[in-house]
Formats: sequence, C-alpha cells, structure tokens
Amino acid sequence: MRDVITRIVFLDLETTGFHEQKGCILELGMIVCDVDLNVLEIEEIVLKPTAMGMFYMDPTALKMHTESGLMKRSLEQALWGTLEAEREAVSLLEHHGCEPKRTMIAGNSVGFDVRWLREHMPRLHDFFHYRVLDMSSFHAAAGFWGQPLEKPIAKHRALSDAQDSLDAAKHYQGLFGRFKLGEVVEAP
Repeated sequence: MRDVITRIVFLDLETTGFHEQKGCILELGMIVCDVDLNVLEIEEIVLKPTAMGMFYMDPTALKMHTESGLMKRSLEQALWGTLEAEREAVSLLEHHGCEPKRTMIAGNSVGFDVRWLREHMPRLHDFFHYRVLDMSSFHAAAGFWGQPLEKPIAKHRALSDAQDSLDAAKHYQGLFGRFKLGEVVEAP
C-alpha cells in the first residue's frame, strides 16, 4: 500500500444537514500527513452558505453550528464560495506533494464527507484514492474485539474533528507499530 498511497489527508466537513443534494458545506478542515502520520499542513476554510443550503438547513445543524460559533462566522466573515474553497484545497494538496489517486482521505465516518465532496467539490473528491481510512471502523472493531478507544466529544468544527481522527489514527498506529513493516503475523 505504501507504494500506492503517498499522503493521508484527515478531512472533515461541517454542513447544513444530512442531504448533500439540498444543503451546502459550511466548513472544511484538512490535516495533510505523510503515511507515517507526520503533519505537513493544516488548513481550515469557512465557506459562505448558499441560499439553497440556508433554506433547507436542518434544525439540528443550525443549533449545533450556532452553539459552536460556525454559523456566525460563516454568515459574517467567510470569504470563500464552494468553487474557490475547492480550488484552494486542491492547490494546498498539490503544494504538499499530494498526487491525484495516491492520496487517501481519512476521518471519522468519512463516507459522509465523501458523499458531500462528490456533490459539491467533485475535483477535490476525484483527487483522492478510492480507498478511505475510516476511523469509525477502527473504533467499532476495537469495541467488538479489543479495547475501545474513548472517543472525544465532537466539537462540530471541521479542524478539531479532523484532529480527533488523526489522534485516533496515531493511537491505532501505535498498536500496529509492534510489528515490522511487511511482517506476516500468524493467526493464533
């Protein structure tokens, strides 16, 4: 896998709800890492909401983003539209040695983010490899078969949630780090 994937990007989106066809992205947080999880860049982009996204905004999302301060920041201070934010994100990835289809997206329940990227930021979506590193799968496996990792309380801000996913990945990396790269481990 190391010969295919050269970078891992921990990414989180904050959105106006659960339906990517009706809503909009309010915030994008990215932490660009090499495959050993060394941080190369951190980026947070707050987006201007679209009229359609505001019209269809889920009440739970509105409450959550009002409490976190994201709604105020998005409405009053955001400089980026969706297209500009996508261009900035792709440019940042390229600047840090990320290559199309050799960069893996990672996060918690990252399938949600992938769907929203496909709908609103197709160029960024298509930049990533088809494989994903979903920390929620690691959490579930640990809960079933091992020692569950205490999950932090989500702050519902993109960058802090991406950081929580990176912290979890480093925890699991430490567990896998007991083995040498390429070592075949016999099943008990």
